[in-house]
Amino acid sequence: MQEVWKPISGFELFYEVSNLGRVRSLDRICQHKDGQTTRRAGRVLKPGLRAGYPFVQLCDNETKKQEHVHRLVAQAFCVKPEGCNVVNHLDGDRQNNLASNLEWTTNQGNITHAYRTGLAIARKGEEIAASKLRADQVRSIRLRLINGESCGSLAKEFGIAVMTVSDIRRGVRWNTPEDSDLIEQCRSSAVYTAKGERHPAAKISEADVRDIIQRLISKQSQKEIAKLYSVNPVAISNINMGIAWSHVRVDGCGEPPYFLLRSRRKQAKPDSAALPL
Repeated sequence: MQEVWKPISGFELFYEVSNLGRVRSLDRICQHKDGQTTRRAGRVLKPGLRAGYPFVQLCDNETKKQEHVHRLVAQAFCVKPEGCNVVNHLDGDRQNNLASNLEWTTNQGNITHAYRTGLAIARKGEEIAASKLRADQVRSIRLRLINGESCGSLAKEFGIAVMTVSDIRRGVRWNTPEDSDLIEQCRSSAVYTAKGERHPAAKISEADVRDIIQRLISKQSQKEIAKLYSVNPVAISNINMGIAWSHVRVDGCGEPPYFLLRSRRKQAKPDSAALPL
């Protein structure tokens, strides 16, 4: 392959970069502090390594700057699409800085390429440092879901979010090939919906609800009942209307609504013109 040299942007009078990944300085006359000048012959620079990437130090009469060689090559020889600011090594070799081995891409494109070529390995399951579960615990969760236990109760027991248990049930998380049959069985099993005091977010018990219904029958205000049980008045209203805790009934209290507020609107006064004289 024929080597082609191009000036480095910002250092056009001092350095060039080639399509083979080499950087060279040009012949120059250097001005010293004592006023004397010397002629310095150009040479091919020997790059250093930083995180596996070759880099060189560029300097003119005023500034010094370190640059990675692969970026210098890409800036000089590779077409840069809009929005692409990352230089990617196509073969994954950080020291192969041939122009034909480089491309401009995005951060996401660079990450995708790393996983596709095996440069980065996706960690799964208990290999992840932040994982709260072991593989045997996940299998236990799936078996218990198949047997009818709720996502909420399992989430509370294992100290994880309800959504995490739901993702395990559907195979969104911990989708390991060796458990494919168990995952499919769990995914197709009926979803258990916890009701009443078995729901993980329940703040009152069924006994509390029965007492609330009796208080509603006796026409105690919903605001007072809500304050007594430290819940939102809307929760008491939902019990009254049969929206929440609809499976709870109290003998002799009938069906919801248990207490209907009378309209507080005053009836319109009759028109004085219509009154008999």
